[in-house]
Amino acid sequence: MNNPKRKAGFLSVILVVADVLEAEKFYCTAFDLLTDYRIRDKKEPISATLSGENVQILLSKEDPHHRTLSPRNAFSNSVTMVRWVDDTDKAAELFLAAGGKILSGPKYRYWGAYSVLVEDPDGHRWMIQTQIKIPAEEEMIAALEPLQYQKNQI
Repeated sequence: MNNPKRKAGFLSVILVVADVLEAEKFYCTAFDLLTDYRIRDKKEPISATLSGENVQILLSKEDPHHRTLSPRNAFSNSVTMVRWVDDTDKAAELFLAAGGKILSGPKYRYWGAYSVLVEDPDGHRWMIQTQIKIPAEEEMIAALEPLQYQKNQI
């Protein structure tokens, strides 16, 4: 079992998914994770815990009776999770090969990262990125000015 004691500062995320086995297969492939354990009801898996280096994802089967739906079935997604990687392009290729899709990028961002915005088959959004540099606040503000101008022209 790949489930060491978690230290302070470690972050886990719970994702509500339509199909636990499909989501497990997707994340094990896309993020190179291992399954720690799976919990079943009488028919099928209702949750699974996956982990890798500095990450733990808990998958929970959606349950309309308790109003827990995946973003795809809730028609809403208000959260984007960030995954820091050494190679954005390679990580994006794995994400695509596993069945995800690219929403934006890859491209260089004003905050000094090279990133790609992706979505898993259940509608969860991820920003996969590599820190290229740490820009000064003035650099980020200057990079944002053209974007503000474009926004005001709409």
